[in-house]
Amino acid sequence: HYIVLFIQKWKKSIMKKVTITFVLGLLFFLSIFSFMSKKKVVVIDAGHGGHDLGATYEGTNEKDIVLNIAKKIKEFNTDENVEIILTRTEDAAPSLAERVELINNLNPAMVISLHVNSSPKAEASSGKEIYSQETSKELGGKLASKFEDCKKVETKNLHLLRNCNSPTLLLELGYMNNESERKNLQSESGQIEISKKILEFIEENQ
Repeated sequence: HYIVLFIQKWKKSIMKKVTITFVLGLLFFLSIFSFMSKKKVVVIDAGHGGHDLGATYEGTNEKDIVLNIAKKIKEFNTDENVEIILTRTEDAAPSLAERVELINNLNPAMVISLHVNSSPKAEASSGKEIYSQETSKELGGKLASKFEDCKKVETKNLHLLRNCNSPTLLLELGYMNNESERKNLQSESGQIEISKKILEFIEENQ
């Protein structure tokens, strides 16, 4: 009889411990999930890549400039509420369809696609340009306010803008065949300045 009672108490004690452990584990998981769910995901798309050089000038390629800036945006992000995800982290060439699929699966708070412009007018062409969806045009205006040399904010029927479900902006960072803009985009200081201004915009528009 005493042995039976001992076994019953022992079972109850074990079950109680298992229940407490399970509840604590569940609470821990829920707290982590709650924290993660509060994080805003922002996708930075470095245009072109791989065999697709983008705009080029005397050995300088758009694909390299935008990747460097994208990496700096991720590196300099200190906001614990924001997670920066890049569509490419190396000299790869994901297709537009692959980029869109990744973005729509992530369902980010916003997308910024980085590019460098080019024009046959050379030095006559300058400044940054922003293209948006109709629904993200106001957001485009806020990004433009970060750059004194932004000359255009308008909607455009581009693949990424047309097919991404999240607010998406395409930012042309300057003209490759404008010497002063090209040198700024190539420089470490110029890339850092641009990346920090984009981060400021992201932090202010979560």
